Amino acid sequence: MGPRSKTTIVLLVWCCLFWMSAADEEVLFTHVNSNTLTNVGFWTTECAKIPSDADHLKMVIGNVVDFFKPIKGETMCTMLLNNNKHMWSSDGVTWTQPGYQDERHMGSSEPGWVKDGRVVVINWGWDSTDTDPKGACCSTEYDDKVVWNQELDAYYIRKTEKTVFLTHISSTQTANAVFLNSLCAQIPENALYFTMIMGKVVDYYKPRAGVSMCAMLQSFDKHMWSSDGITWVQPAYVAGGSIGGSSAGWPKDGRTYLQFWGSPGHTGGCCDIDYDKTSGWKTALDIYYVINVDKELWASRGAGRCPDLEQRGSRVVSSTTGSCLERCEPISESYFSISEEDGKQMCTCYQDCDSLAVDAGTETFEILSKTMQEKIFDKDEELIKAHDDILETKSQAQLTKLDLGECNKALTEKTTALATCESNHQTKSDALVESEKQTLLWKNRFEEVVRLETSDPLSGKSLEKYPDTKKAEVKVGANTASNNCESNNLLRYALFTMLGAGTGFGLCLFCRKDFGDMYDSLL
Repeated sequence: MGPRSKTTIVLLVWCCLFWMSAADEEVLFTHVNSNTLTNVGFWTTECAKIPSDADHLKMVIGNVVDFFKPIKGETMCTMLLNNNKHMWSSDGVTWTQPGYQDERHMGSSEPGWVKDGRVVVINWGWDSTDTDPKGACCSTEYDDKVVWNQELDAYYIRKTEKTVFLTHISSTQTANAVFLNSLCAQIPENALYFTMIMGKVVDYYKPRAGVSMCAMLQSFDKHMWSSDGITWVQPAYVAGGSIGGSSAGWPKDGRTYLQFWGSPGHTGGCCDIDYDKTSGWKTALDIYYVINVDKELWASRGAGRCPDLEQRGSRVVSSTTGSCLERCEPISESYFSISEEDGKQMCTCYQDCDSLAVDAGTETFEILSKTMQEKIFDKDEELIKAHDDILETKSQAQLTKLDLGECNKALTEKTTALATCESNHQTKSDALVESEKQTLLWKNRFEEVVRLETSDPLSGKSLEKYPDTKKAEVKVGANTASNNCESNNLLRYALFTMLGAGTGFGLCLFCRKDFGDMYDSLL
């Protein structure tokens, strides 16, 4: 499985986190030739080869790889025999329900739905009794070719690891070393690594060589980090009391720090709920541990030993429970016990065990038949998938909560912007009212000027020059602020009187003779 990319990790956190594993088992269950009639009969036969614990399918045509799994409520077989019962993935991690083709197709997608250069995703069959088409369809490269008679390899993927919830650290929880140490009893010895989720960010951590899971969980410098649970890197550590994390700027995925999952002086975790969004301390996170998925070969019968009459073979030294089972299974096929003698672990086999006798330090186990192993394993798979459904529902709720927080933030910003807009609107409204008052004032003044004018009215000239009434009002209003029309009329009367008097006086002088002679001499 390829590493997760930053662009897809947000989706895979909520949808597919709890099954991704570097140790997934990939098994080829069929090869489709170019002349294979891939109808209902063919895929009915082939789907019987897929075990019940298969998680999804991988299909390969040339250089094209697609992953498919059934939608909720469907099986691998019903998916393979239909056109509309599959989920699709480009990486086996992030899953999408495609637009579907018509019912003649098996698999495929609505033309143009996939956005990787192809017309459709892999079409593994055709629901027809005709001899054509054969093989699979459509592209051997990520191009727009649509060609049948393609060869196809189909694999089923079995999960060999499962993720188990350990704890939720709330924003008010002080996750110091004492608190984290209290979790150690819940972590099994076969735990492989931790998965930690903070908002939309997922990180994987495991201890450095020679360090236990418990010791790593309480330290700042004992963890390895991975973005996908596959490739591991030792980060640059930062001392100062916080637990986990990294030095500032060490991650190259947009964050400032890796997750800090504890601190003696802060509550919650720190620091990023998204790859471009820092939230600081008081950030909630969930911690899970990952273990291998193994079939249970034995079950505890209880403390004590079986009746001596049921013993088969001698008591021998056995270093592990598994090695004791391997010794006893061919002998008794029923029960075995593990006890301590002189500092050594001893193994005893029994044919039957109807009752247990008290024997300090001894525990007895029942060997499970192959049939019972399969039944228990299948039930475990059902429980794991049910657990995953619960986790997915919880994750979707968390995602919805994050989206609601973003929505509330946007609503606050819009509310503030609306309040600013309303304030600006009120300011403009007040200015408009004031402007209308000024307009009315000058209108009234203009009308009063017109009423007071007696002759040669300036208002008429103003109106001739400025036909727009409002402009005339403003022009005249400005003039009347410094001139008095009535005073101008009196001045004109005085000038006319003085001019008339001067003219009459001159004529009189001219008419008198002595004044006439004087006038001639002057000439």
